[in-house]
Amino acid sequence: MTEKTALTCFDDFIQSVADSSGPEDRLFLSAGLIELLRRTKNRAAALAMAQLLVELPDINWSAIPFSLTRAVLSNKYHKTILDTGLSLNHITEVLQTSILLFLEFLQGGAEVTEEVFAAIVASVAADMAKPKQKATHKIAPEIFNESLVARSFTPEQITEQTLSAFGASLVTFRGELPGSKLGPDIRGLAFDTGVTPSPILLETGEVVKVPPKALNVASATTPEDFKNIPTSLLVSVSLASVHLYMAGVLTKEQETFLNSGGLGKPAQEIHTVVVSVEDLQPLEHVFDKGRDSLSMGVTGPSGATVRFPVPDTDMAVVIDARHSANGPYGVSRLVRTNADGDDTIIMRHDTPRLFTAKGVYIFPTKDSGLVSLTAIF
Repeated sequence: MTEKTALTCFDDFIQSVADSSGPEDRLFLSAGLIELLRRTKNRAAALAMAQLLVELPDINWSAIPFSLTRAVLSNKYHKTILDTGLSLNHITEVLQTSILLFLEFLQGGAEVTEEVFAAIVASVAADMAKPKQKATHKIAPEIFNESLVARSFTPEQITEQTLSAFGASLVTFRGELPGSKLGPDIRGLAFDTGVTPSPILLETGEVVKVPPKALNVASATTPEDFKNIPTSLLVSVSLASVHLYMAGVLTKEQETFLNSGGLGKPAQEIHTVVVSVEDLQPLEHVFDKGRDSLSMGVTGPSGATVRFPVPDTDMAVVIDARHSANGPYGVSRLVRTNADGDDTIIMRHDTPRLFTAKGVYIFPTKDSGLVSLTAIF
């Protein structure tokens, strides 16, 4: 079979549409087809165009009462697009989108005047010109755990002799919970400076006070106890050294020992927040009344929240006190305030404080240094 020439193909096409079109239409179709083929640039694209024509649904294309080609090339629509604040680079994208939407109108049987197309172009351009809100990628907050503390603090090797020379002792504390129950064993550091009742800084960051020879406090006795001292406890004591000294809990020698790196040294920039216990009163009220109400079998305060900005940063420490069926507890989190005013949580302390909101809060962040809040006296 002899392959047809371009001339033969076009002649056959012209003859096939002769009954439904006049000479001017046939001339336009011939020129228009050649222009389309010129734009496709290769045979693969031309075959794709042929496939489009084969697969198109039966639509009344002649219902379009204007030249879409002239419309998209006219300055009229270019001006419409530019007037929204878009640039020349956006014109093609707006018009291409508008044509696709126009096809939906046409196939749906809607009136497809040039005014309709103009309205579509104006709507697409206006929508594209709206400020696009940056997608916010929600990053899961870190949950505080002991392994994260290595970012912020390099501890010294601590022995019983180290603490003895420092005038402190490693203890285990079991506080009383509502219902006369004892809480879990919590490690802490007690200070031998004659202050009564004696303050103990717990590994949870809480500062509790106990009378001399309290039965719920036991001293550590084995080398294993000292080997496993939580680094977070050493960090908290070191950060609170000045405040403990000012309150008379530590001597000047003890405070100097801590500040000179006796228990370890910071490995990150430190952002410090210092507040008074009066600032924590809403939280302490939940602890106090929550214990009382549970003992009496009535409902206590449901909770309270306080928030403290971290100076010279966009961060804040947020502390919550809540009341559950088992008694009051406290948790905390470090947040960053976004431009829209919402908070992104950087780190959470989910291990509950069971006795008080007072104490030291530490947040060894990945990229923002070590954030600490101290509220002891």
